This record gives sequence, structure tokens and C-alpha cells, in this order.
Amino acid sequence: MTDVFFQGYGQWFIVTPSPSDLNPLPIKSNSSVGAAFHSGETVINIINTKQFVHGVFSLYEEDDEIYRHTKSLDNVVSLKPSSHSDDNFLKWSVRRGRCETYDRCLEATFMIDLSKPMKLSIADPQAEPVADAGATHPTRKKLIPLQRETNEALLLLYEIFTHYSVEYLDQLSGHRAWGKIISKEFSSNLISSIAESNKNIILSGGEKLSKTDFSEKYRRRFE
Repeated sequence: MTDVFFQGYGQWFIVTPSPSDLNPLPIKSNSSVGAAFHSGETVINIINTKQFVHGVFSLYEEDDEIYRHTKSLDNVVSLKPSSHSDDNFLKWSVRRGRCETYDRCLEATFMIDLSKPMKLSIADPQAEPVADAGATHPTRKKLIPLQRETNEALLLLYEIFTHYSVEYLDQLSGHRAWGKIISKEFSSNLISSIAESNKNIILSGGEKLSKTDFSEKYRRRFE
């Protein structure tokens, strides 16, 4: 995924399927943030809307594809955390307890305030990324080896882990893995079909797997 340097104003959001006792904040739907936010989910404010930020972010898949073909960033209205050493958000948010886990912070989205001046450009490709996320995040969760082939859902998870060389949860979150399935970036003979709403997948044996079920099974494979 393409990393970009951004300087300007905006607001971090995170999505949760459980409203709890937090106050939801509305967002506009006319942006590429649709890759991260889905109908029925609640958007929670993380940082003050007037926050001035500068640092490295990553593009969403849709914006990344547009940039690769047009070399233009004009369509970008939202960004996501980056593993780059100059990332604006991850180390700050984990250290201050803004997310429950490092993996949860990866699911945050930054909405750019387009009404204020900003700078947006491709990040320096020569800059070194964070070499050891485990050193920064001591609670890093490691993949549990597959003990036995018990069901299709479990086999599907381990196909994903193998395909993307996943050893730790922070390398690929359940949220991002689900996105790779519904976008058909990842395919498997174990998947029979994907619901038009992208809320469920049907496995070859007939089992229906929702995003919530998938994410929970995914999370439990790490300790």
C-alpha cells in the first residue's frame, strides 16, 4: 500500500459494532472512507476535530489504485495508519490508550478537513520503516499453530495466514483480512460465494460466516 506524507487538519475515527455508552458521530458518505465504514456500525471520535497533524499515513485500496493509474492524490479525503517510522498515529494512540490494542488502532481512519490548507504528497521511499513492531508493542500477539483440521472456517483462516505470511496479529488484522476476501483480492476454494451486502460469506460446505463471526474466530487464533 502507498504511504503518503500529510500536513493539515482532520479527525481520527474508529469503527465499533457495539455503540456501548459512547456518543456516535455522523460522517459524510461521499468519500473513499466507505472501504472502512459500513452501514450499521458506529463511528467513534478519537481526536479533536481541530487537531493539526503531520506525518506518514497509508492510502486506502481504492485511492491507492487510482494513484497507481493516474499519479494523482486529488481524490483522497481519508487516510489510514501506516507502519512507516514517521507514522502519525499508531505509537501515539497505543501509548495513550486510545485503542484497546495495537491491532484495533490499525482499523482507525483519518478524515481530512478539506476546508483548511493542507499538503499531501507521496512519502519518501528511502525512509526506513519500523523494523520491530514487537519492541514498540510488547503485547504483540502471535499466531497459534494449527493443531488439527477441524472445520472449513478454521482452514480458511490458515489459508489466509499462509498466503499473507502472517505470524503476528498486527501484521494483518481480522478487519483487513475480511476486506481482502470481500474485495476478492484473496480467493479460496473454501469460499462458495460472497453476499451482495458484503456482510456474509458462504463456505463450500454451506456454513454462513458473518464479518463478526469471522473477526472473532480470527482474533482467537492469536495469543
